[in-house]
Amino acid sequence: MIQIESKIKVVDNSGANKIKCLKILNKSNKSRGKVGDIIVGVVCRLRKSQKFKKVKRKEIVYGLLVSTKDKISRNGGNILINFESTNVVLLNKSKSLLANRVKGSVFKELNIKGYNRVTSLSKNII
Repeated sequence: MIQIESKIKVVDNSGANKIKCLKILNKSNKSRGKVGDIIVGVVCRLRKSQKFKKVKRKEIVYGLLVSTKDKISRNGGNILINFESTNVVLLNKSKSLLANRVKGSVFKELNIKGYNRVTSLSKNII
């Protein structure tokens, strides 16, 4: 789960490395974001190795949470799954993917929430 002002790692090839969360859409101010929530953030750091970047520093972007440090329960609470870091994929203004590659693993709960494009582009679905 993430809160406002959290710094989150970006796992696509858009050119951003970290973003800072400004708002979690469709939630109140005191609630926390979970996998599948859309956030509004600002780009804090860019990747140095990437030549062509689709975003600029201090640019406001949308993001989709694809994995979190917080544990997610499956099978009625029998199985608990978590990642080492909280990851996000960047979206454009029309809420479609900004990049064409997703690095790393994503949760299969994204398929249930209707983000099939993200799961089809990722290497591993957990």
